[in-house]
Amino acid sequence: MSQLSTPTAATPTWRLRNAAFWDGVRHQYDKRDIDAWDDSVPYEVTNNPDFAERCAQGVLHYVISCQADGFQGQFTVLEPGAGLGQFCYLFISKLHALMNIAGVDPSCLTYILCDQSEQTRDFWSEQPQLQFYLKREYIKIEPFTLDSHQGFAKVTSAIDDYDLRNNRVILLANYFFDSLLQQPYRLIDGVYVPHEIGKPRSQINKKLTSLSFKPANTACDDSICGVSQRILDEFAERGIEYVLMPEGAMAVIQWLDQLSDHPALIICHDKGFSDLSQNAYNATYHIIKTGQYASCVNFQALGRYTELALHGSCMLPSPYDSGFTCAVFHTKVRHEALAGFRVGLEYLVQSGHSFVRMYSQRYLSRYELAEDLTGLFAVLRELRFSLHALVEQKDFLIEKLRQADCLDHIDIDGALDAFWQHYYFTPHRKSQTQLIALLEVALHAKRYVYVEDKLADYASWHGKDYAFKKISGDLYFIQSDFASAAYYFTEAMNDNPDCDHCKQYLTHCESLL
Repeated sequence: MSQLSTPTAATPTWRLRNAAFWDGVRHQYDKRDIDAWDDSVPYEVTNNPDFAERCAQGVLHYVISCQADGFQGQFTVLEPGAGLGQFCYLFISKLHALMNIAGVDPSCLTYILCDQSEQTRDFWSEQPQLQFYLKREYIKIEPFTLDSHQGFAKVTSAIDDYDLRNNRVILLANYFFDSLLQQPYRLIDGVYVPHEIGKPRSQINKKLTSLSFKPANTACDDSICGVSQRILDEFAERGIEYVLMPEGAMAVIQWLDQLSDHPALIICHDKGFSDLSQNAYNATYHIIKTGQYASCVNFQALGRYTELALHGSCMLPSPYDSGFTCAVFHTKVRHEALAGFRVGLEYLVQSGHSFVRMYSQRYLSRYELAEDLTGLFAVLRELRFSLHALVEQKDFLIEKLRQADCLDHIDIDGALDAFWQHYYFTPHRKSQTQLIALLEVALHAKRYVYVEDKLADYASWHGKDYAFKKISGDLYFIQSDFASAAYYFTEAMNDNPDCDHCKQYLTHCESLL
């Protein structure tokens, strides 16, 4: 912590209050555990097969480059604030597949899922898709907390007890840095004055309204370290009026760097600014509430901190890709000769690939202009058979399947298996909706054995609810088992008496019986 701050007994009030503001964000995540991602905080952009595969390719390039350069130790990947654990599952499954192709032993890398919430860690330890990797110790689970100490960020984690001195450590920060401790400054008369973040409340309904920013009762911030002051001085020379200093992210990178004698690699995907001269903060410091408070990460400040304090280097994205982008930080080395690593990551960073893919995936998942199933499955394949895309396309896809005279020219079985490999159970409605969509598409593709097999998993994870009974009724009706179909349609109507579909097909069953 000494590099970031010089806390004293007289920590400024504004600093303590700002730390409490960001600590409040952390406490809300801790309180809600995995339910924070039940459609209240957006996460699809970093929890899909395409994104996970691109991250896996970048990490594999790094692993191969290090090994080719003579490194023979272990690799440790950390994902703090890993949410549902869905990205971890997609990433590790893609990485192992790529390692098998490249002839790299998967046991050379361990993935550590980290979170402050004990409930979240308990969910990961029981999550069905993670069990294969947990039992073989490809994945481990550890607590990780970033809170404040006298107004400054401090990392606490059981990972401190690991012996990682001889390991190459990699941090994957997906929408993580944006909600850590960040300090707002405004340039006034050539000096950056710290501002206190305020949360006014409505006098009518007590709901949070817009934030306020009040100048601190000081001409400057004397509590920050020399490196942070130097970074602020550089911004001042360029006349940048509003600056948000990412103190929490700096603390995490510093902590990570100290874990190993080797360079640490940080791959960050987030919204953020890489050149405040081109695209910068406004008077609200871009702090918004999307489920919880977060802001655009000051990648430029993080890059300079990595260079100045940790003697490292960085790869920063285009300043115009601030909506969602990738930034890479590498400690302890100015210019490491890892050609494969640079090809694998630097091109992706500088080309704005993450920003482009975010939008192209969003539009493709709603694409309904394919004239036939061949075109539609080509779109789904481009989307790496994302369950999110399947839900968006379900009705259109089922309509095309009904119209098709023959499916022999489509690899239906391969597509269904790919969708299944990407399915990730959570107790939330979104996970349930995705599995229902997969079952309904498989049913209309006449893959009855597949549907029956996956219905057993559905019952195990989500229970024998209305959707289970309705799909079971459809499955038996199509196969002319009208007695079983009548039973399930009757059971479904007990749960949902207004289901016209069940009423209609129950009448058919009774007449046929």
